[in-house]
Amino acid sequence: MQRRSKPEVLAPAGNLRGLKTAVDYGADAVYCGGKAFGMRSAPKNLSLEDFEEGSRYAHEHGARVYVTFNVLPRNNEVEAMREYLGRLKDTGVDALIVSDIGVMLMAKQIAPNLELHVRTQAGVTNYQAANAL
Repeated sequence: MQRRSKPEVLAPAGNLRGLKTAVDYGADAVYCGGKAFGMRSAPKNLSLEDFEEGSRYAHEHGARVYVTFNVLPRNNEVEAMREYLGRLKDTGVDALIVSDIGVMLMAKQIAPNLELHVRTQAGVTNYQAANAL
């Protein structure tokens, strides 16, 4: 008999206050963007310091934090992305939401302890592509 896992309540947050509110209202996990490298990059998104504080808060309350890292990067953005990932991995976040295979490979190399979640708009259309991840 297969074990069924409990569905995860995943809530969005556009800032640190929203992250804490989502956790306070029972979210199992919160997804949010940083100030760079997300499809919805905005000034109000979380800073690295916010991710650190938010992750600590979420973990104290049994929740997790996922970062949308789903931009489709150009060649001239790769080095900045590598640097940002190197800093992001030390903030305590639990996972990255990604959509580009190059970003996935980069994340596995730089931040191997972070889970990778594939964004719905990624080009994964068959089991072979999924197994490659």
